[in-house]
Amino acid sequence: MRRKNRKLIMNLCILIMGIGMLVFPLDTLPSMGRVKQPENTVDSNPSDAAGTEHITGSSPTITGASGTNAVTLTPTPTVTKAATPTPAPTLTPTPTVTPHLPPEENLLTAEVPTDIQELVTAYFESRLTSIEDYKKLIDNEDMVDEELTYKRVEYIVGFHNIVCYMQQGIEDIDYVVYAVYDAEIATISTYAPSIEYMLVRYDDNGVPKIYLPDENFSDAESNYLTSLIATSDVQLLIGDVNMALEAAKQSDADLMDLMKRIENLTEETE
Repeated sequence: MRRKNRKLIMNLCILIMGIGMLVFPLDTLPSMGRVKQPENTVDSNPSDAAGTEHITGSSPTITGASGTNAVTLTPTPTVTKAATPTPAPTLTPTPTVTPHLPPEENLLTAEVPTDIQELVTAYFESRLTSIEDYKKLIDNEDMVDEELTYKRVEYIVGFHNIVCYMQQGIEDIDYVVYAVYDAEIATISTYAPSIEYMLVRYDDNGVPKIYLPDENFSDAESNYLTSLIATSDVQLLIGDVNMALEAAKQSDADLMDLMKRIENLTEETE
């Protein structure tokens, strides 16, 4: 029994960054797993809080050509061919670009597009059911570590009360999405309030996908996202989750004991 409990602690230790804090720091990779129990559940509860406006714009580039073709016939008399009409200018609009806001102006919003909310719901569901379904949600699925993704949720029974918030991204990252939820852990009756973030970008077909940081993840992206996490509204959100987790621990001795053992084990491995 002690060996089984230690295995539970070890695997939950991998998950600990997702309980009461960000699960995917910028120097690690998000991952998922599967659970054998068919009763695992995923609940979604989108927030209706007011959000911020996103500013978009475009600056057309005008291209065109003009001129005449003069043809002279010899010998005399000389006949000049009529000039061809000048083609109308062609407008070539540049892609719509969302300005890269300074982090302090990139306010957190609960106005999350429906397609991104559906992506997040599918993300949590597939973590408990099918790694193949999960891979379909990943922009660069070659980065998925199947063994690690399984371990991250081996003792998770369900994800409940999922609420999404987001900020604008930078460069190849369209949005940074923060998902707040209650994690149901096997053998623990009280849910653990949690938060994790995911990087989202739209593919060539306009479908949102989760991006796992790889060798193309630039320093500019990393630094910008680190700055976003440090902004006051994100820190307030993380603080709210931590307070909810502390209240849950105080109400359930089993959850309190589990979290203490995870913290101790985490300190031993640092």
